[in-house]
Amino acid sequence: GSSRSHAALTLTLATLDEASRDYCQTTFTLVDLAGAERPDKVKADVKGGRTDLAPEFLPSLLHARDAGKLSQQEVEQAIPIGFQTKMINFELFSLCSEVLKASECHRKGRPFKLTPMSTPTIKFLSAILDGRARLAMCVTLSPAGRNAWETWFSLQYGADLAKLHAPRIRQKAVHFDKLRKAVAKEAAELQDAVDGMAESHRYYAQKRHRASHAAEQLRRLDALQSGSCREPESR
Repeated sequence: GSSRSHAALTLTLATLDEASRDYCQTTFTLVDLAGAERPDKVKADVKGGRTDLAPEFLPSLLHARDAGKLSQQEVEQAIPIGFQTKMINFELFSLCSEVLKASECHRKGRPFKLTPMSTPTIKFLSAILDGRARLAMCVTLSPAGRNAWETWFSLQYGADLAKLHAPRIRQKAVHFDKLRKAVAKEAAELQDAVDGMAESHRYYAQKRHRASHAAEQLRRLDALQSGSCREPESR
């Protein structure tokens, strides 16, 4: 993958107790964070190396991608390299800042909570900040002298993330039937909202993504139930 993009591989393990109807879900997420780059090492690209763009620029690109007018590769090529670097560094610094903030909250005995200004990356990794998940980090370093700044930054970044000490929140089982009913209701409401929304609406892509996620969650719950209710094959 590109060094200017994040990548995440998620493995979800769900269990259903047929007798009690208790449902538990465990998730293992492997995240490859984009690498930080020193801004003055990023040369101006064919678009002038701009780092400032109109607020509607990125949403319009994502809307064109979701509408099938642009591929993901075309979207990435349309974003100036200078702006990509700026956004990646912003995301990385935001994550580190949230880790330090969460550590301070837990040290004082206060729960950590997201804010409306939390970035998508922070929301995706929120479980490590409030104690619902454990964090392990591997730092990749370069022996080349010309990458000394990146090496220093990576070491400092790893040291800051190692300061995270969140209380472990044990997962509680939920009743499967109640969960499925709630997910089915959410999926139907989101799909109705998408159907009644114009594609040009600024939140159309976001709402459609949520509807797709809810429908997939419902499909997985049904697959788990049908699998657990299946009679074992006789040998």
